[in-house]
Amino acid sequence: MTTLTAFISPRKNIDSLIAAIAGFFIIMLFTQYGGIGISPDSIVYTSAAKTFATKGKLLVFGAMPLVDFPVMYPLFLSFIKWITRQDLVEAGRYINGALFAILVYLCGCIMESKPQWRSWYKWAILSCIIISPSLMDVYTMMWSETLFIILSIVFFILFKKYTYRRDVRSLCIVALCASIASITRYAGVTLIGTGGLLLLLDNKLTWKKRFIHCVIFGSISISLLVVNLIRNALITGTLTGDREKGVTPFFTNVGHYGKVMCEWLSFMPENVKAATIIGTITLVLLVAAFVLQAFRQTRFSSYQNIIGAFGMVYVLFIVVTATLSRYETINNRFIAPAYIPLLWTATGWLPAFRDSLVTRVAKWATVPVLLIFLWFQHNQYTQTKIMYSETVGYGIPGYTDASWHNSEIASFLRKNKAIFRQDMEIYSNANDAFYFVSGLPAESVPHTVDPEYVQEFIANEPYYIVWFSSINDGDLLTLDFIKARRKLTPIQTFKDGIIFLSERK
Repeated sequence: MTTLTAFISPRKNIDSLIAAIAGFFIIMLFTQYGGIGISPDSIVYTSAAKTFATKGKLLVFGAMPLVDFPVMYPLFLSFIKWITRQDLVEAGRYINGALFAILVYLCGCIMESKPQWRSWYKWAILSCIIISPSLMDVYTMMWSETLFIILSIVFFILFKKYTYRRDVRSLCIVALCASIASITRYAGVTLIGTGGLLLLLDNKLTWKKRFIHCVIFGSISISLLVVNLIRNALITGTLTGDREKGVTPFFTNVGHYGKVMCEWLSFMPENVKAATIIGTITLVLLVAAFVLQAFRQTRFSSYQNIIGAFGMVYVLFIVVTATLSRYETINNRFIAPAYIPLLWTATGWLPAFRDSLVTRVAKWATVPVLLIFLWFQHNQYTQTKIMYSETVGYGIPGYTDASWHNSEIASFLRKNKAIFRQDMEIYSNANDAFYFVSGLPAESVPHTVDPEYVQEFIANEPYYIVWFSSINDGDLLTLDFIKARRKLTPIQTFKDGIIFLSERK
């Protein structure tokens, strides 16, 4: 096995470097109007990163401890801010461009290291990655998935390196990678599960050594996550913040996952039955592919098996946790980390299959596969082209797009923070947006499912309410509900929002 330095050497991977540079400029192209896309989660990450850089504390909106999300991505952003001294939102497009280039390059290095994966296959897969609407959706936003996906690729490389010697040193390194991934996204525990599963099924190890390696891997891989969870518990009394029980049945979530698959394939994404069938079939095929590879010990330590194991574990984790815990409906963002593993799992057998066909006539059997690939790429290109056409002159949807650049209330808050008295609390139906445009902390208007907080909110002393008309969160109290119970005096009124003084009646 070559060293990692040789593995990623540009001399051996000139074509991967070219593809990586292309990936960087594609992100630049998509984010040229308003910069990187900013969502409510992005504001959580960037606000925590800023307060850590200035105060040494991970505080969301400058006031609340970071608990709902793990610490690694904000720490990563804080490090970037410390090194560059640049505003994270302004630097975001360059950060994500670099991350996407690294992702493309590492994928190319993996395929270069496997002789069976011919150059034609390498370029086919790299082209899929570079124009993938799924990955473009993620890497044009400031989200933790941008770092997590790279860590998953690094995990594949390190685990493959471990299988050459199966030594403790290599095992500790791969366990550390999984540990870092688990505090980048809580879903990073899937890498811990993947590593444990592969170690448990490895017939090259005696049962005694399997046990020892599982204990070593498990102890190191969960270490940082345990520290993160203990910190959360000490600060707030919860491990990962307040989580509501899931209300979506398992097979409904399979359908949501299937809808993402249909979107990737441009195949009836709005048809619920078709999505559920596609979701079920792909889940079954993922499990079957892993079982087939796992019990063919000659291929157990192959990249395809390692990657396939992660794809299976990750997708199952997302579907199951969406059933047990209530969070945003499964969408592309949640499934995107499985895009490359699923792509490799679905196509990794093609080069060997083509090489096994001896005669020229037999090789014509690959023509249907080529047509399917061209169809898939055409669909990807069409989707990505549509995404790009929507961003030109408008920006990435979120708090940096044209609607927020031109927002009356946002423009006012950027310039007139002094209208708020420091001794009075501020509430908003979008406290993340309020912080983003004003830099001031605010509490969220209560959720309807939290009666104690609602009662406290209604009975409180005078405070401000900043109401954004463009935000429609059905889980929050409505403005009519608040008006019926509080005296609301408009301070400033805009086309897209109102600033109220709220007093008890």
